Amino acid sequence: METLQKLTPQSSLQSTLFAGERSGLFFEGTRLVVALKPRWVLIENVPGLFSSANGRDFETVIRTLEDLGYGVAWRVLDSQHFGVPQRRRRVFVVGY
Repeated sequence: METLQKLTPQSSLQSTLFAGERSGLFFEGTRLVVALKPRWVLIENVPGLFSSANGRDFETVIRTLEDLGYGVAWRVLDSQHFGVPQRRRRVFVVGY
């Protein structure tokens, strides 16, 4: 069986990403990461992730990936700089 190279769990809304104690979509994505052990994980979200729960939700994303053994890098990118005629900022977090 070939190793899974990339997994991209994502949600655009922080409230659905971290809804309730360990019941949000982020934790379901984490369960898949643990089960499938992809080489790369790419998470996309809105910049509000930085302020969600006073920054604790973003910290949870970073810490969870680190706890799973991934190095982590993140960046905010805006679609207007990639040939799209609109401003659409997104946070991209990469586990490698």
